[in-house]
Amino acid sequence: MLYPLVYGLLFAGVALRFFPAAGIWIALPGLLAIPVDLIEGVVQVLALLDVQDFVDAKAVLTPTKSFLFIAGFLISLAGWAKWLYLKVRG
Repeated sequence: MLYPLVYGLLFAGVALRFFPAAGIWIALPGLLAIPVDLIEGVVQVLALLDVQDFVDAKAVLTPTKSFLFIAGFLISLAGWAKWLYLKVRG
């Protein structure tokens, strides 16, 4: 439960810190990954408890979460690379 909040807010914060001109738009993948990951977890628990079968929802949520996670990670990586480049360049 805590992990999606941590990585989502980290990715969003890094994006906002290093790309302030793009604003919230570039932070969206990190922020959207939080609810998608939490919903996917609830669907997984319901499936494991045999309460409901949301296999179709899981088939959409898992790739969506992966895409948002990877996009947020790459944006963060680009932000840190930009910071390092500017730091080395002086």
